[in-house]
Amino acid sequence: MLPSDVCQICKKGTLLRMNSTLADFNERRWERGDILFLFSATAQHESDELIIIDNNSKVFQRVRHEESEAEVDEEDDVLMSSDIVSAQMST
Repeated sequence: MLPSDVCQICKKGTLLRMNSTLADFNERRWERGDILFLFSATAQHESDELIIIDNNSKVFQRVRHEESEAEVDEEDDVLMSSDIVSAQMST
């Protein structure tokens, strides 16, 4: 998946960190960068969050989602009623 790129994964407690030199893939072109993903998980899942940091642009995005029980049930119904699709890519 990362032919000439560096991907470093570290874990400490409930924190997971991934550094990557692959920033994006557009129109069959790899875009290089300096991206950091931080995932913080808790046993209660109430304060789980994903932080994406672009070190080159000096910007970050914090992603949080607190699902209600109805949202989880609806998503579960959709996944259970969907056909399994398989795709292959030649390399």
